[in-house]
Amino acid sequence: MLALLGVVILGVFVVAGPDASTTGVGPVQHRVETVAVVASAQVSENWAIVDGLTVGEATLGLDDGRTVTIAGNTAGEIACTDVQSANTCVLLADMLGPAVVWFTLVPADAQDGDRYLTLPALVDMLEGGDQGVISNGWVVRLTTGVERTCDVETVSLRDFINKFAPNSAVTILDLLRDEVVEVICTQ
Repeated sequence: MLALLGVVILGVFVVAGPDASTTGVGPVQHRVETVAVVASAQVSENWAIVDGLTVGEATLGLDDGRTVTIAGNTAGEIACTDVQSANTCVLLADMLGPAVVWFTLVPADAQDGDRYLTLPALVDMLEGGDQGVISNGWVVRLTTGVERTCDVETVSLRDFINKFAPNSAVTILDLLRDEVVEVICTQ
């Protein structure tokens, strides 16, 4: 009986994965698969985030012609206060087919907001350098040869991350390519 209980507990851990633990070892990672400027939005009257989940639903028209619906009870964050004004917010979302499983809406950059988005520091790389982890837990695609802009020389992106993450750099995401193209030190 004890062996069976052990197998069940192990099975729950494997299905839930390591992110399901409550160790508090940093932010939960969210894979960003969809990135786009919000061109239009239709939101239900009561649409909001409560305890990390949406109440109501929203349909977003994206600048690349796609339409995305965010259903009620979808995990997410909203940092952009003017979702319904065109080109003021950027959607970053983890998708399962056409369904949004997690999303964030952030303000578009004041300058070049339809082309670039400034994110917090890059703190790690995954999948042989194809993916980057931002300090808030977002996992984004990296372009080959991410540009490193700083007065202090670095020999590689890993060296840059080691020297400047998490508090002394920003990350630039190209909204047309949906990938990080540059990191900039802020010291």
